[in-house]
Amino acid sequence: MLFGALIVGVFSLGLRLLGADPQWTYLLIGLLIILAIAADQWIRALAR
Repeated sequence: MLFGALIVGVFSLGLRLLGADPQWTYLLIGLLIILAIAADQWIRALAR
């Protein structure tokens, strides 16, 4: 869980440094979280 928070923090900082609009930053972080959950579920389904 700490690793996930670190990834989101680095991603957020990178977008800020690039000068991304805050709305896009929130949208892309939400998309990152959704993709991480989908990847986790897919990996768990393959492991069965």
